[in-house]
Amino acid sequence: MLIPLVLGSIMVLFILQNSLPNKGLPCQVDLLEQEDYENEFCEKYLARHGYNLPTFYFTITTKAFPKEYYYLPVSVRDEFAKTFITSGKDANIALKYYFKKGKFPSESEIGKIKNLKDKYIPTIYFFKRDNKFKVWAANLLQLDFGYSITDQKKVSSKIWAAFKVTFTIHLIAFILILVSVFVSGYFAVLKLNKQWLKRIKNLCILILSTPNLVLTVLIQLFFATPFLSPYLNIFSVLGWKPINEYGFFVFLSALILPLFCIVLPEIAYLWFQFVEKIQKSLHEPFSVWVKEQGLSQKEGLLKYNLPFSVYPMIPLIRNYFISLVQGELIVELVFNIPGMGRLFYDSLLVWDKDMIVAFLMITLAMSLVGYLVSEIILYKYNPNVNFD
Repeated sequence: MLIPLVLGSIMVLFILQNSLPNKGLPCQVDLLEQEDYENEFCEKYLARHGYNLPTFYFTITTKAFPKEYYYLPVSVRDEFAKTFITSGKDANIALKYYFKKGKFPSESEIGKIKNLKDKYIPTIYFFKRDNKFKVWAANLLQLDFGYSITDQKKVSSKIWAAFKVTFTIHLIAFILILVSVFVSGYFAVLKLNKQWLKRIKNLCILILSTPNLVLTVLIQLFFATPFLSPYLNIFSVLGWKPINEYGFFVFLSALILPLFCIVLPEIAYLWFQFVEKIQKSLHEPFSVWVKEQGLSQKEGLLKYNLPFSVYPMIPLIRNYFISLVQGELIVELVFNIPGMGRLFYDSLLVWDKDMIVAFLMITLAMSLVGYLVSEIILYKYNPNVNFD
C-alpha cells in the first residue's frame, strides 16, 4: 500500500511541475537558443528541467505528430505545429528539411508537400533516451530540487537553512508542550476539584476559539511594542537571533513570544483532551480494580490512568513532522523568523516553481515519516493494535 502511494505521489508531483506556468522564469527559451546569448543560470535552470526533451518514456498521439517533433527546439515548435501539423501537411518531410538545412521550407516549397492521409490514426512513440521524467527522477534521487529564481541559489540549500530554524523552534516547543500538558494535567486531576477543572476547560476552549492571527498580533502589541504602555515592552528583541552570533540570552529572549504563540493553542487543545481522557479512565473497570488493590489515587494515576490517557494522543505525533515543513506561517511573518513557512510564502509570491514543488515533495515525505513513526510507537505501546 505504501509503495503505490509513494509512486503515485511522485507521478502527480512530476505532472504538477510540468503543468504549472513558468511566469517567474527569468529567462526565455527562445533567447537561450540564440548563439550570442549567454546566461549561465538560465542554461542550468532549463537544462535541469530538460526543456528540449520529450516529457516521458512514451507518448500517445496521432501520426500527424512525427516522433522527431519532440527534438525540435522549443522556440520553433509552435510555428512548426501551426504550419504543418494543423494544416495536414506531411510533417516528416518538413522535419527532414529543417534538420538538414536548419530552417523550414519556404511557402512555395510548402505547397509541394503532400497532405497526410492517415493523420488521425493514433500511434505510440517510445523515447528510450533522455526525457524530462528521467532527468527529473535522477535529480530527485540526488536531492537536487533545482534553483530558486529569486537569488539563483540551490533550492536544497535554502530549504536546509530554513529547516534548521523551524526545527530548532519546534523542538523547543514540542518539549514545552509535552512537559506542560502531562505535568499540569496530572496535578490538575489530582489536586483540583470539578469546578476548577471546568473553569480551566472553558479557558482552553476560549483560547482555541481565538484565531491564531489575532492571538499572535495581540501578544506582539502588548509585550513587544511601546504603543500601549512602555512598561509592557519587555520583549523588544524579536526575530531569529542565531546563538553563535548573539549569544544564548539574546537567542532565548527573542524566541519567548514566538514560542508562546506556538505552544499556547497546542497546550490548550492537548490539555483539554488529556484531562478528559484521565477523567474518563477513572470510571473504567480497571480503576475499580486499582482501588480494590489498595493503591492510592496518586499511584493509580501514575501507573494505570496516565498510560491509558496518553494512548489516544500518540497519532498526533505525525502532525509534528508535517509542521516541521509547513512551519508556523503567521508566527514567522509577525515575528520576522526565516523559517519554512515564511520561505514557502515568499516562494508563492514570486511563483518560484522549483521551490513550491520541493515543498510539496518534502511535505509528502514528512507526512509519511510521521505516519510510520506514530504507528511504530502505537505498536510498541500496544502490540495488539491492528493496523489493517
